Amino acid sequence: MPQGNESARLRWAPQRRIPSLDALRGIAAFAVAVHHAALQRFTIERHAAYSPGSGVFAPLLFWMGTWGVTLFFVLSGFCIHLPQARRESEGAPFIGWREFYKRRARRLLPTHYASIAVACLAAVVVPTDLVTRPTAGTLAAHVLMAHTLVSMAYFYSINAVFWSIAVEVHFYLTYPILQRMRKRLGPWFLVALLALGGVVYGAAYLRPEGDSRFVIQHLFLVTWWQWGLGAALADIYVRGTAHPLLRAVVFPGAAWIWGASSLLVAYLDPVVAGVHVRPWIAPALCAAALLSASIGNPRARGTRPFEWIGEFSYSLYLIHPVALAVTMRLLHRGTTSSLVEFALDVAACIVVSWVFFQLVERHFLNTQPRAIPQ
Repeated sequence: MPQGNESARLRWAPQRRIPSLDALRGIAAFAVAVHHAALQRFTIERHAAYSPGSGVFAPLLFWMGTWGVTLFFVLSGFCIHLPQARRESEGAPFIGWREFYKRRARRLLPTHYASIAVACLAAVVVPTDLVTRPTAGTLAAHVLMAHTLVSMAYFYSINAVFWSIAVEVHFYLTYPILQRMRKRLGPWFLVALLALGGVVYGAAYLRPEGDSRFVIQHLFLVTWWQWGLGAALADIYVRGTAHPLLRAVVFPGAAWIWGASSLLVAYLDPVVAGVHVRPWIAPALCAAALLSASIGNPRARGTRPFEWIGEFSYSLYLIHPVALAVTMRLLHRGTTSSLVEFALDVAACIVVSWVFFQLVERHFLNTQPRAIPQ
């Protein structure tokens, strides 16, 4: 490679801890909580799309939930693979799959099972659309992380947000396969994952509309490429250098631009040739925001509140539906201004989740708060 091109390469110093990851986790969890609080207090048509006759904020508030989950998936792939990518770059041995799964189980499962117990109790006292009473079948499926593989009724049962935790576990279980694909195919493993996701999603239309099609289209295989995209970004990050063309992605303020662009795609939900392109474009934009935040702006001004929320973002994600169920019971819809009710809902989500974090989650951290998951 010519020396001129080599000197033009984008370079950065990889850090052991990246504050922007905490901020991104906080933003993603906060977006999902805001989305559900908005559905509780405002009249928002499901799958709202922007049109001249619709409210300006309705589509934004509706799609913030999907956007937050998408950001979570990409961010999770980055964080889970980052320690391994760092070990490879340093020539250190892998910790082994037994140790990997031991750490993942300790970090994820106790807090999740505690949140299941809380949701079951709340469903008896203050049931809502998000928090529903369990059956023996749904409870067993949740314990086994198989509720996304049964039916629509199981998919959103007990606590409507738990579906993504099951998908996350499926990502972890197939991480060895992803690693093998990554080593054999190189960068093309992403193309293979994307093609697989498209084929599985499209094949679902061969089934009649209903549970079978729904379950297939929500298999982890459809979004696996998003997690793999995050893993690929971790490989790029630990190198500390990249082709000059990456400057088109990483530049001052790029994280905010790509983040806003990804939310705009979710907001507009464009359709091309009868296909919704949001699920295929928004993750790439979220990935650009993640890489830009990690490399170009590891601690952006004004993100400290989200860094704090990021410390207990897992608790916020799991517990906010319960907090919303309580506020709905205590503050009936229409009691006061919808905006005031909405603000109180969001505040309750943060407070209740922080308390849950202090009582439960922090005892199962594999690392100190604010650190990269190991």
